[in-house]
Amino acid sequence: MCTKQLKDVTDVDALVSFLKTKGENHKCYYHYTSWDSFLKIYENASFLVTRGNSLNINDQHEALMKGSWSTWNRTYIGSFAYGQSENMAMWGLYGQPETDAIRIAIPRAEMLNWIHGTKEVYIWDGAPIDSIRADVTLNDIVYVSGEARSDNLLLCNNTQKLKTVNIHGLKGVDTTPQMTGYIKKCRLAV
Repeated sequence: MCTKQLKDVTDVDALVSFLKTKGENHKCYYHYTSWDSFLKIYENASFLVTRGNSLNINDQHEALMKGSWSTWNRTYIGSFAYGQSENMAMWGLYGQPETDAIRIAIPRAEMLNWIHGTKEVYIWDGAPIDSIRADVTLNDIVYVSGEARSDNLLLCNNTQKLKTVNIHGLKGVDTTPQMTGYIKKCRLAV
């Protein structure tokens, strides 16, 4: 049974299930990038993803502090936003230089066809060098405040707004290997 609301989550398995279900139920997904990157996406009919603990990733905190380093080493991520409003953080991180920035919109049905239809990915090092079998998922992430270990305070991205939710029984969830790729550090003061 799928947990429908974050407040009903009681353990890590339920939290992962909630985030996967929520991730697949947005109307549209947006990918922020540059014009040159868009042309590569279009011409190759594929997205590039980044290994979770790559030194090239823009936010090293998750690989160093959240989840498991060894799991991050086997986890590749791509970043998509949802919601109709502009996401200034995504423009700032991925739409550089700003004069070439674009936002690609992918409707839910097409996104799910792509995600569920992808069973093999290519390891890229300037040119495809090998393909591997892969589990590809589309999931939301949960933001954890710095106090998560003491009071289980979680902040969840809910239609582009952060809300405070107390969840009991998930003390230390931010370092649980199973949460690798599902959790980020909250940068807002609570």
